[in-house]
Amino acid sequence: MSSGDFYRQLFEEVSDAIVVYDPETAVVVDANPAVADLTGYSVEALVGRPVTQFSSGPPEEVERAAAELVDRAAERDQQFEWLVERADGEIRTAEVSLHRTEIDGDDRVLAILRDVTERERDRAALEESRQRLSLLTRHSPDVFWMFSADWKQCLFINDAYERIWGRSTDALEADPMDFLAGVHPDDRETVRDAIERLANGSRVETEYRVNEGEDFERWVWVEGVPIYEDGELTRHVGFARDITRRKRLVSDLREQNERLSALTENVPVVLFELDEDGVFVQSTGRGLDALGREPGQVVGQSIDEVYAGREEIRDACRRALDGESVSRTVELGDVVFDAWYEPAYDESGDVDGVIGVAVDVTERQRLESELRANERALTDLHGRASRTGLSMEERLRELLDIGRERLGLPIGFVTRIDGREQRVVEAVGEHEGLQPGATRSLEEAYCRRTIEREGLLGIRNAPEEGWADDAAYRESGLRCYLGGRLVVDGELYGTVCFASPEPRDRDFSDAERAFVELVVQWLGYEIERDRYESELESLTREVVSILEASPLAIIEVDASAVVRRWNDAAESLFGIPESEAVGTKYPAISESRRPVFEDLFERVMAGETVTGVEGSIERPDGTRRDLSINAAPVTEADDGTGGAVVTVTDVTGERRRQRRLDALRRATQRLVEAHTDDAVASIAVEAPSEAVGFPAAAVWRHDETTDSFDRLAATDAWRELVGEGAALSAATAGDGIDVVRDAFETGQRTRLGDFRGGWATSDGLDAIGSAVAVPVGQWGVLAVAAEAPDAFDETDAKVLETLAGALEAAFASVADEQQIRANERELRRQNEQLEEFAHVVAHDIRGPLTAARGFLEIALETDADEHFGRVADAHARMERMIDDLLTLARQGRSIAEREPVDLAALAETAWTQVRGDASVEIEAGLPVVSADASRLEEVLANLFRNAVEHADPGVTVKVGPLRTGEGDAVEGFFVEDDGPGIPAEKRPHIFDFGYTTDPTGTGLGLSIVEEVVEAHGWSVRATSGRDGGARFEIDTSGPAAVTLD
Repeated sequence: MSSGDFYRQLFEEVSDAIVVYDPETAVVVDANPAVADLTGYSVEALVGRPVTQFSSGPPEEVERAAAELVDRAAERDQQFEWLVERADGEIRTAEVSLHRTEIDGDDRVLAILRDVTERERDRAALEESRQRLSLLTRHSPDVFWMFSADWKQCLFINDAYERIWGRSTDALEADPMDFLAGVHPDDRETVRDAIERLANGSRVETEYRVNEGEDFERWVWVEGVPIYEDGELTRHVGFARDITRRKRLVSDLREQNERLSALTENVPVVLFELDEDGVFVQSTGRGLDALGREPGQVVGQSIDEVYAGREEIRDACRRALDGESVSRTVELGDVVFDAWYEPAYDESGDVDGVIGVAVDVTERQRLESELRANERALTDLHGRASRTGLSMEERLRELLDIGRERLGLPIGFVTRIDGREQRVVEAVGEHEGLQPGATRSLEEAYCRRTIEREGLLGIRNAPEEGWADDAAYRESGLRCYLGGRLVVDGELYGTVCFASPEPRDRDFSDAERAFVELVVQWLGYEIERDRYESELESLTREVVSILEASPLAIIEVDASAVVRRWNDAAESLFGIPESEAVGTKYPAISESRRPVFEDLFERVMAGETVTGVEGSIERPDGTRRDLSINAAPVTEADDGTGGAVVTVTDVTGERRRQRRLDALRRATQRLVEAHTDDAVASIAVEAPSEAVGFPAAAVWRHDETTDSFDRLAATDAWRELVGEGAALSAATAGDGIDVVRDAFETGQRTRLGDFRGGWATSDGLDAIGSAVAVPVGQWGVLAVAAEAPDAFDETDAKVLETLAGALEAAFASVADEQQIRANERELRRQNEQLEEFAHVVAHDIRGPLTAARGFLEIALETDADEHFGRVADAHARMERMIDDLLTLARQGRSIAEREPVDLAALAETAWTQVRGDASVEIEAGLPVVSADASRLEEVLANLFRNAVEHADPGVTVKVGPLRTGEGDAVEGFFVEDDGPGIPAEKRPHIFDFGYTTDPTGTGLGLSIVEEVVEAHGWSVRATSGRDGGARFEIDTSGPAAVTLD
């Protein structure tokens, strides 16, 4: 096989439709058989016609589409979608790829069309789900997302993504993994690991940094959930929450702890010195303030006297006097010191005393204790809040427990503020008025002051701090209180509070306040999370319900091919109830066909996804169905194949339609090759037998002259059913309907189901039970009959309409061929007239030429100057005639591009070409017309010259608006004069070529007027003027015509 044959075979056999067209004209020059499948037109019907033949839309849109195809072809390779209108009227969506190439030396465009109608419908359904998701998440600050199981398609993501990630959602359409580019490079491996765990069926939670535009300073907390349908992983859903504020709070808390640690390095100190006997010789420093001592107060006293009851201090001094460096942490009442004892040496190296430093670390000890408490509480907070399986109420109680434990307060509660009322949402601890569901007026609660503050409201001892007479203290009995505003989704939700009926002996520390602020923020995130999870679960249930109602038969089988799931559509398609199908292998598959399905199952279990496998079954009721089967493996957690999901589509109707389309295609191909009406009719009556299964058919041709119908052709089956002599030129049903005439005159098919006792035929037969008559454009009617009543359904009727369309085109093609032959005859006739025209022209020019020659000879003989004037007149007439002839020959009926033309201004310009004493009057109201200004000026100039040349030298020419219709509507313009006018008997000839009543005229001026007027699609009329002169009326509103009075 040569390479050319190979590529031609490939061109013919590929499933995609391929159209080759001329990029300059958009006319099809070649197409493969798949084009007929897509468009319903045969290849032969398409070749030589514009690609707009199967384009959808009104004529003006189709013309724009053709121009677009030509323009696109001039650019680089293109891909876009195109609406295809099939021959049967069905609209299909095609994905088009254009490639400019050269074929056999000709510039061509190769257009590959793939039918994506079903994909577009699926995409529309998906878009509807996206719109529902968008409605739910439109105002959500969190990112809600949904990806396909293989992460190759972003099924949904809301607008919050662009704000948080700093990237466009459009980029995700092109590359679903584009979101990774917005993740901090150091965190991308964490994200990939989460994606892998989701693919393995695990629920994931993780945190990472995003938004390159903000230097990746934004933190998100992401939760993802794998979604299974019928045991198959179909997609991943989840949301991402901006936790930057929470991270900053935690970071701020840690920084505060670090500052607290730094403070412990700058505390007051005590410097002291002992002699060799342990007696103080020096004692100074701000640390003495905490002990209530003055500097030098203990000088002269021994260590044993000052610290008689503190053995650890005296022991440290003795050991230092023995030459040892000693350090101690010493508590003196409420004050804690870190003390260092160093031996002092004399010049001989002997110990002669002790030098010591004691640093007051009381505050540091307290801060370190607070820090440790915060760290323990934070760890506990993160651990408990991250536990899965907890309800919202349980999570709230866990967080409140951690808060009250950290503060050492017995009560913790969360409130919801609604207007001026407070309701307790959740609470821990014993207090009669602070239990879940309890309500109280805000005027009787500390919360009224809490929600007015940006920070926390802290009360150590209410009566001492001015709350003794406040209703909040009187009603609750709470002396100690620490609470903050709880904000959810950017709006005030309520408060988070910790309290005690007992006063606190000290104020709340900065660390305690920072911790409570974190708890308040965390509780806000938990409530937001619960709210969004509830919405997501509701949406998921809705989506699952939609999938369960799928019209596709969906079957799930295990690794042994045993049916595990059998939906309603499968039950309907196979005719086997779910109870009988589940637990069996290959239900509804015959033994002879089972090896084919076993081989298909083995391929799927090996990991292959199989699509578009065709098969057929015989249902229990004996009916046969054609099927299209898709199957995909189900991957288990260990990456093994645990079964398969199979979707089955009933394509019986599609196959039936395909057989009908093939029959129509063959009939259309034969019709294209027919060259006479009889041949077209013969092919047309044979086609219904194969296309719709009814062989009785006939075709009638409408005779316009007699307004009757003549039968051109009929099948033997028609003659047997109706009768040989039944011309049916007046076939009527029992209700008096003329079936053939009704179809022709209405332009719509007539489908009558029961003719029993009603179909009138010429020989009285009454055998027709039902029939369909479809109009064939202006040509006639195609009818198909059957013996049984109600034999034709809607599909049959549409197929016959399609056939009628092809039949109409065939009749038109035959008529075109006949017209071409008639045009050839007309061309021969015009050539003969042209010879006559040349003869007339030669004669008319020869006349003045002969006259000039004669007067020249006389002038030369007689030396009389007046004869030279006559020679000049003859030459001038020849010049005018030649100019007019050139105008007709070069321009004829052609006009340039039209533009708005002001007739009044143009008339003034044209009048400048007129010489003599004549005058012109231009009336008001002349319209602005769309015309070729140059050619229209020729019309006015010729009409002006005609008036001047055929009237007195002082003739007055008027130009005004033409009002020929009802009312005052302007429908053109007129030019008239007050000269002698045109006799009625001469008006029929004034526009004839060469006709003139002036011996000096050329007879061509008015011919030019007629040519230009008709080229504009207007009409010109010669009549009498208002003053008795000649009047020419140019109607710019109607088709080209010349009318005379």
